[in-house]
Amino acid sequence: MPTCVCGKYYGKDQYLTRHERRCEVVHKRAREAFEAGQEYERQSKLPRMDTEEGGSTPQPDDGATVTMDIEMSGHLPMIEIAGTATAMTAPELAESSTRRSHRVRRPTWKVVDMLPEEPEPPPAPPSPAPAPPDSTSPDADTEPHNSAETQLPITTEKLKVPADSFGITRIYPAVPTPVSPISGPNPFFRLPHTSLGTPVFSPRPVSEIIHPYPNLSSWRFAYHHWMGSRSKSLEDREALQALITRPDFSTTDLVGVDFRQLDKQLEDTPLPWQDRRNGWRESTLTIGIPSGVKQTLAAKKAAAAEARVSARTETLPDQPAEIDVAGHHFEIPGFWHRSITQVITSVFGHNTDSKDFHFHPYEKWYQRPGVDGPPERVYDELFTTQAFLDADAKLQSSPHEPGCALPRAVAALMFASDSTHVAQFGQAKLWPGYLYVGNQSKYTRAKPRSRAAHHIAYIPSLPGNIQDFVRQVKDDKGASAPLLAHCRRELFHAAWEKLLDEEFLEAYQHGLVIKCTDGIVRRIYPRMFVYSADYPEKVLIATIRDMGGCPCPRCLVTIENLGLLGHKEDRDCRVDKARIDNDDRRNKIIAARKIIYQDGYVVNSEKVEDLLKSESLVPTKNAFSPLAQFGFNLFVMLVVDLMHEFELGVWKVVFAHLIRILEAADATLVLELNRRFRLVPIFGKSTIRRFCENVSEMKKLAARDFEDILQCAIPCFEGLLPSPHNEQLLDLLYTLAAWHSVAKFRLQTESSLKVLDRLTTWLGKELRLFQRVTCAAFETRETEQEYAARGRAEARRQPRKDPPATRPAIGTSNTGRRRRTFNLKQYKVHALGDYVSTIRMMGTTDSYSTQISELEHRRLKVRYQHTNKNQATGQIVSMDVREAEMRRMAQELVESGVEVPGFKPKGSEEVNEILIATHVSASKEQRHRNARYLGPWLARNATDPAFTDFLPRLRAHLQGRLKEHILTTIPAAAITAGELEFYFRDERIYQHSTIRFHFTTYDLQRDQDLINPTTDKCNILVSLGRCDEAATKLHPFGYARVIGVFHAQLEHRFSHDPVRLDFLWVRWYSHHDAWGGGDELRRLDPLQFVPGYSSDAFGFLDPSHVIRGCHIIPAYSDGTTTELLGPSLARHPDGDYVYYYANRFVDRDMASRYLGHGVGHPPGSRADPEPAIYQLSDEDEEENFGEVEPLDNEIEMMDEESDMEELAGLDDEERVEGETIEDVEDQYEEY
Repeated sequence: MPTCVCGKYYGKDQYLTRHERRCEVVHKRAREAFEAGQEYERQSKLPRMDTEEGGSTPQPDDGATVTMDIEMSGHLPMIEIAGTATAMTAPELAESSTRRSHRVRRPTWKVVDMLPEEPEPPPAPPSPAPAPPDSTSPDADTEPHNSAETQLPITTEKLKVPADSFGITRIYPAVPTPVSPISGPNPFFRLPHTSLGTPVFSPRPVSEIIHPYPNLSSWRFAYHHWMGSRSKSLEDREALQALITRPDFSTTDLVGVDFRQLDKQLEDTPLPWQDRRNGWRESTLTIGIPSGVKQTLAAKKAAAAEARVSARTETLPDQPAEIDVAGHHFEIPGFWHRSITQVITSVFGHNTDSKDFHFHPYEKWYQRPGVDGPPERVYDELFTTQAFLDADAKLQSSPHEPGCALPRAVAALMFASDSTHVAQFGQAKLWPGYLYVGNQSKYTRAKPRSRAAHHIAYIPSLPGNIQDFVRQVKDDKGASAPLLAHCRRELFHAAWEKLLDEEFLEAYQHGLVIKCTDGIVRRIYPRMFVYSADYPEKVLIATIRDMGGCPCPRCLVTIENLGLLGHKEDRDCRVDKARIDNDDRRNKIIAARKIIYQDGYVVNSEKVEDLLKSESLVPTKNAFSPLAQFGFNLFVMLVVDLMHEFELGVWKVVFAHLIRILEAADATLVLELNRRFRLVPIFGKSTIRRFCENVSEMKKLAARDFEDILQCAIPCFEGLLPSPHNEQLLDLLYTLAAWHSVAKFRLQTESSLKVLDRLTTWLGKELRLFQRVTCAAFETRETEQEYAARGRAEARRQPRKDPPATRPAIGTSNTGRRRRTFNLKQYKVHALGDYVSTIRMMGTTDSYSTQISELEHRRLKVRYQHTNKNQATGQIVSMDVREAEMRRMAQELVESGVEVPGFKPKGSEEVNEILIATHVSASKEQRHRNARYLGPWLARNATDPAFTDFLPRLRAHLQGRLKEHILTTIPAAAITAGELEFYFRDERIYQHSTIRFHFTTYDLQRDQDLINPTTDKCNILVSLGRCDEAATKLHPFGYARVIGVFHAQLEHRFSHDPVRLDFLWVRWYSHHDAWGGGDELRRLDPLQFVPGYSSDAFGFLDPSHVIRGCHIIPAYSDGTTTELLGPSLARHPDGDYVYYYANRFVDRDMASRYLGHGVGHPPGSRADPEPAIYQLSDEDEEENFGEVEPLDNEIEMMDEESDMEELAGLDDEERVEGETIEDVEDQYEEY
């Protein structure tokens, strides 16, 4: 019976496992064992690092800097797997499969997979020296600046941390102050007894923590209301039931409690470091409306005379002097905002998440173990980027504040904003502004549940009564479209002027003295790194014209050259003509504003155009320009946006035009395309979902849906168009999928960025070739959906005064469907060329994707539903304050030892120990229902060709593995060939429905694939080992379909206890070399089942030889066949497809394995990288990158996108509605 070490016993293993997670005795023993292991490892680590096999690779020293290699004593507390740290090549294994007699032994999971290691923490800094108090800081009277506990000296020596077993090395520009030892985002890094660390007991009593609530029961009741589910659900009901039935919950404590009054007190009673309402305040924005009336000389003289008279009579001015706004003042109330400096102070000084902040940037380098050559730079987190390193170096080399010797650090600010609809019906909108802190790991920051998004502003929209105001100013003339656009820009930058106030500029220059949550007092300097936004928002921020003559917010490329992606001229333009916020630009805007506001010209007059049109500027003062005095260039922070620019941009436009091409070729081809997509197998937990009924209609598709369509597009489009257009289309689809997969890597190396750079060049070539050849061969017109959407849009634009009888019917606004052609003159095509440089400067794209901020909109939508819809923004602010206070109270209560139902404190994630240390997880069930008695079972299936020689093959497979097991305890000389007999206990084996494979991903996280033989998730990827170097280079992986998951209990003479061996019954795929695949051919790897008459058609496989699950898509164009295998449980009733494709683009980890640049993939689990892939010769460039001839009747990008948005009925935020928050967090939490 399962028994715990504490003496308790349970009826089932699963109950024992659940108990051991909370058992104090288990935790105590684990802690003691861990400490003993740490001591042993500390004694043995230094000599091991000195050996060649230890994985520590010497780094080049330029001789100009001093590098210190130090011994690290803190190690990741995880289960030790012998040999995983240094075994980088396949050992000789015993024969374990009769699948093919010529196959050599495959490496086990310990070789083809390695466990991620916790980054070794930096050493303790030298003993701090006292420093004089900071007399210039406003906090000098309250902060103990001269305390030896909080003063740290600054050293200029570089610190090099020894490489781990993956070859990762960190180089700090200086000896850093301590950081949290758990700096990785993966909750599976932590064992139960170390997940929360040492409890930090609050010095405050419970009654003070929960003030103004009178007792703990009332607080818990309020916490359930504000922090629980916001909808009536079964889960919410069960949570409420669990709350009110707790032994320490008293319903009498709720009697007479006025919760509405308590809510108001909660907002109005700030903590010492807070302002009322957590710093939220409401302001009125003032913008200037130009009159558009030119003043005559007489009018100017009269105005000057009137001004002199007003000065003599000392009349009050029409507007307060501090509002320096030209033109007629128009006030827009309802701007809710917070002080950025106060948010920084609160986050760095009091938010428990800041304990894991990185105050010291470092370079991350990678040296592939066992490979000669120089190390290469690794790019992932923002605090490892060159931008952060440069900002920190500039700060550390600058003079200290007078009388202050505090350590200085950079607060990496990452902003995002976007307008979103918050109501399903009606026009209710919010325009939130978010602040993220780049010192926090992106794996935590990207999860909505982490609440890493700090709401700093809700920008009001331009109200409708502006038309009335303009009519008063302009003698009953309404506002024109250019004037309204100008007012929107003025409104946006007026809001940011409020946020970037004098207090922020002072902090930017002189820093903020903050006692951080690690107990160290630092002077924190805010620095702006990233502003994530879609293109319309980027245009507002950069104060340029929307799709003007120079539409790019980062460079001055002209609209005619937007399609030259990858061309040398395009690359030179990005560098030579980069936008800079300099005096020349600002002087142009000042001159243009003088023409508009003083001379009375309209905003789009010729005089204004002559000044601004050459660079597509607009006459609006940029709120970010005051930061230019500190060397800040606002255009650099406008980073790329993969979701809007590619998934909902370039790829969406390409896919829409492909639908038009299919309709032009044959309308039935669209029906066939829809059928194929419906047949695509699912994969992963939510990686590839079942496609909707008709993909071609693109109804309600989110960004992730377009991503899935691209990843599965090649088999679905294959063969629909005639040659040579079919081949050209497959080349384009492969290049699009390859570019997308590499661009989305969460960990990039210099090698992968070189591949991305070459792919960018290839993508530009393929897009231009597609436009010139394939698109020109078909006369494409609007689809039926586009035609109907355009008709509805035109009907809405008809003048209201037209009688209904004279208005055109919907869908009949013209004589027929218009011609639509493929247009490359799009900003989103041009933006793809900035990804390599942006990743090198700012880190990987997932760190600043707009998907993070778009998902945060959901919180606003939920809050809006709980308002009375009257002055909703103020009520949403109140909810933000209450929820923040509730989270703070809950964290403090947990640290005080008080249980808070439903609250998960930081670092308290349940640790799946199986996922930490094992590669295979299968059921232990041994019951009659899953038992397969070999004799009767084989007799019932004697006619099935899959069961041919089942038992002899199984015995041969298990015999080799059993010998391996026995040799671990008995010398080989003691075993003779005749003594390896074994027996199946009770003459049966046990079948299981699923098996899980855990593996280390390319970015050093842990993930898992579930294999179920009865579903689409039944295919596996197998390492081929060293069977044939030439064959392995051509085909690095083997593929199989799992027919069954089994385990057997084997009895033998060398032990009284039976040996359990798990095994997979598989049907093998073979490579179809006649076609070929891979990057060179730009085709997916073709596969086919081994014919059933072959002895290699079926076999048994040790689960430890499986790398992970894989996605196999049928080659629909070649149809099905029944010739490969007769009727069998291993075959679909309708037969097998003739050919299949291995989908290398199904997820980032799979793409990285085929590319061969995954840092977390040891040899045997990845292909060998090919440096020459996608390299273009000079002849190729000259041939393919000549003049691009424009096509007639090209549709402008914005028209195309507006029609597609009308067709889908979605705004930017709703495009990610297909993903639940759990789906997004799974991408991070499962790693």
